[in-house]
Amino acid sequence: MVNDDCGLDGQEFFRVAERLVKTRKMSAAAYVERKIEVMEENGDEETQTYWENVLKQVERILYEV
Repeated sequence: MVNDDCGLDGQEFFRVAERLVKTRKMSAAAYVERKIEVMEENGDEETQTYWENVLKQVERILYEV
């Protein structure tokens, strides 16, 4: 499995994304986008990168057939 900048593998992002989609349904992407905005405002690049990776997985779950 390929590691990202946060030191986590892609499966971790998928698991987080999967839980968000199960609990928040279609609003999961908006939730994660807001988290990214907050991290950007706070200058927390590492956590922002984490949530950007989660967002990719959320979008993949929600929008790919």
